[in-house]
Amino acid sequence: MNFIKKYYVGILHFVLILLVSATIFMGVQLKNNAQPVVPTIIVPATKQEVHTTTRCPSTNQRKQIDTAINKYSKKYDVDPLLIRAIVKKESNFNPNAVSKTGDRGLMQINKCHKLKKPFDINTNVEFGTKMISGLIEQNNGNVRKALYCYNAGTTNVRRGRIPRSTRRYASAILSMRGKV
Repeated sequence: MNFIKKYYVGILHFVLILLVSATIFMGVQLKNNAQPVVPTIIVPATKQEVHTTTRCPSTNQRKQIDTAINKYSKKYDVDPLLIRAIVKKESNFNPNAVSKTGDRGLMQINKCHKLKKPFDINTNVEFGTKMISGLIEQNNGNVRKALYCYNAGTTNVRRGRIPRSTRRYASAILSMRGKV
């Protein structure tokens, strides 16, 4: 009986020492690696949620984004306020945004398009603007329907399969125009 009691007391001491060691080790690790953590937020995107950080683009990046939006909006004859609203909705102006489905960059370009530099501000904005321009033309100037196509895909829209989330997406972008 005495042997069993010593056995359990020994195990109890071992577990306590293990817990104390782990706690001390974790405390030391936390002190050594204490860095500000940037939380991840989820921002609605075209297909899935975009994983982006709360970090705002630098002033230089924001100037680059605005310049690219103005340049390619003029080139493809699209309202720059519309493109700016799409960028806000898709990536929150984060050029490095990636969705769960792999859509990338400011305008969340699908990886099936195989852009060589999807995170490059000019490449991404030009491709997305050109795509929106084509969709607007294809839908006889109907911007809402073009946004449906951009979000849900042209085939789905043609077949009348427009999810409620896509309708909300288009409404949100149209209401943001000029406010971003």
